[in-house]
Amino acid sequence: SLGFSTIAFKVLPRETAGNLFLIEHTHLRKGGGPPLHVHYAQEEYFYVMDGAFLFQVGDRRVPLHAGDSILGPRNIAHTFTVTSEQPGHMLIAFTPAGQMEDFFRAAEKPGVSLNDPALFSSHGMKMLGPPLSQ
Repeated sequence: SLGFSTIAFKVLPRETAGNLFLIEHTHLRKGGGPPLHVHYAQEEYFYVMDGAFLFQVGDRRVPLHAGDSILGPRNIAHTFTVTSEQPGHMLIAFTPAGQMEDFFRAAEKPGVSLNDPALFSSHGMKMLGPPLSQ
């Protein structure tokens, strides 16, 4: 859990020689989402399965619904928030996997904040700002 959703690991980096890490986000609550951040080494692909979201990729803000998808390219700032009352549900793929599995495992530990820039920098990313909902 990241505090705003439940995460299930679907494809682990060790299963793809580090080329892919796939997670499923369920129970994403309205207003929930990560801080604005950038990945230095991964593309991040989002596929919305249920609910409504607002994504920011670079300077663009794009509403997405079930069946929609968007790419967060490496070195481009991105974030999202759930805009529907109905819980959000989506798949997120990271390629290559990099340190993303370790990031999510670290983020769920007691006392760790998803809003800590050090958490991002220690896993090959940079936190640039607050979540979209703030």
